[in-house]
Amino acid sequence: MPSDQGRLTDTELTMISRLENLAEHGASPPECRDIVEIAQTTQSPSVRGAAAIALADLHVSGADAILIELIGSAATKHYRGTLLYALDEWGGALPVGLAAALLLEENYEGREETLMLINKQSLIGTVEDFDTAIAALKPMTASNDTYVASVAKRATRWLRPLRRRVAQERRSA
Repeated sequence: MPSDQGRLTDTELTMISRLENLAEHGASPPECRDIVEIAQTTQSPSVRGAAAIALADLHVSGADAILIELIGSAATKHYRGTLLYALDEWGGALPVGLAAALLLEENYEGREETLMLINKQSLIGTVEDFDTAIAALKPMTASNDTYVASVAKRATRWLRPLRRRVAQERRSA
C-alpha cells in the first residue's frame, strides 16, 4: 500500500532522491532500465512520478509507450497528473480515447494535464477514435458540476479541429 496518503517513508525519499540525481546528471543504459522498472513496479505514486519525470528528462527511448501504459492502468487512477506531465515533457502523444476516459474519470490534476495535452494537439487516433471521444464527452457537457461541464466543453471544442485535421490527412494519404 502506498504511503503517499501520509508521509513518505525513508525508502521512498531515498529512491526519489536517486531518481532526481539520475535525471539531473544523466544515466547509463542499465540505470535507464532500472528507472523503467521502478516506474512500472513501484506501489508509491510519488516514486512512480519521480521515475516518470526522470524518463522524460533523460528522454529514454520508448518512454512514451511506458508512460501511456502507466496512465492507462487502473492502479494509477487519481495519480496520473505527473505521468501526463512527463509524457508531455517527453514529447509524446496521448491516444484520444484514453484522453476522453481520463476526462471522464480522473481528478482535477489529471483532467487539467489531459486538457493541456489536448490543447497542445498532442493526441493520436483515427477519425473514428476522435468521433468516439467527442461522443463520450458530450453528456459531460451538461453536468450540473460547472467545472466538469467546462472541462468537457473545452475538450470537445479543441478535439473537433484535430478530428478535421486527421480526416484531411487521411483523405490526402
